[in-house]
Amino acid sequence: MDYQISLCIFIASMAIMVLVTVSYVFKIAKSKLKIKKETDEALAELAGSFKGLREEIEKQVEALEKKETLSLQEHMSYEKLKRLLDDSEFRIDKEIKDIKRELK
Repeated sequence: MDYQISLCIFIASMAIMVLVTVSYVFKIAKSKLKIKKETDEALAELAGSFKGLREEIEKQVEALEKKETLSLQEHMSYEKLKRLLDDSEFRIDKEIKDIKRELK
């Protein structure tokens, strides 16, 4: 009799543990999907913002390129804008790739 009660309690405990485990696995999966969705939206927004910034900086660089002669300050601004744009784009692309790799 005690053996049967112990067996029933053991089986019930195991069933509860399985249900709790499955529940947490689904909860974690749901959270991961939500984080992935939010991250994808953030990355899309970042890419769009950076595109607008890039277009504006390229306009400024083109305006400087059209001038026949540049003052030292204009030349330094031109080089700095190009360098900052390229560097920012490289770092942002790297971070986006890292985030996408982590979410897989």
